[in-house]
Amino acid sequence: MQGLGGETRLTFIYYSFITITTLGYGDITPLTDVARSFAITEAVIGQIYLVLLVARLVGIHIAQSTSKES
Repeated sequence: MQGLGGETRLTFIYYSFITITTLGYGDITPLTDVARSFAITEAVIGQIYLVLLVARLVGIHIAQSTSKES
């Protein structure tokens, strides 16, 4: 499947993975404002997801620790 500029689906998946893992863009860069906006949105959502996941796991751990002590 080709994109607008000849990009393949694999290119979009790769770009998404690089964005969400915050590795940085050494070989692919967003050219349009829309692409930059999507990259920023995905990076922010990825960080929020990570923070919520860690907070949830810590909360579960603390709840289990206090219930064992009682």
